[in-house]
Amino acid sequence: MSLKKWYDSIGTKDGIFDVADIKAFRFSTAVLICSMVNYHKDNKCNELCAFCDNFQKEQNLSDEEAMRLYKNVENIESNIDKQIAVIKEQLKGSNYKKLEFMHTLNRFIVEDDCDDGDYSIFEMIIKKLFDS
Repeated sequence: MSLKKWYDSIGTKDGIFDVADIKAFRFSTAVLICSMVNYHKDNKCNELCAFCDNFQKEQNLSDEEAMRLYKNVENIESNIDKQIAVIKEQLKGSNYKKLEFMHTLNRFIVEDDCDDGDYSIFEMIIKKLFDS
């Protein structure tokens, strides 16, 4: 499944992530995905800008939303708890949904040829998402 197809399925009745606040869940998910695939890139700024631009086009984000996404990704260490709290709230404690969410994130970062640095964000998300 492509990132776009998965992202578009968020909030649909047939999708596993039938959440109450679709916009907040999508935004927090986008921040986490962008953070993982861009965490330790040598050319981080250019690649992150390109990723956010592409995400903006695919998801019809306004310039303001795209800039908010970029700023949150750029400062992931300072706001990762906030993004994970949104995800936890929307998944309402369902371990099945949390596991499926992590499975999907893992698939996207593996497809991006992640390295140990990229995977560190993934491990941080697991720890915080399943922390009670």
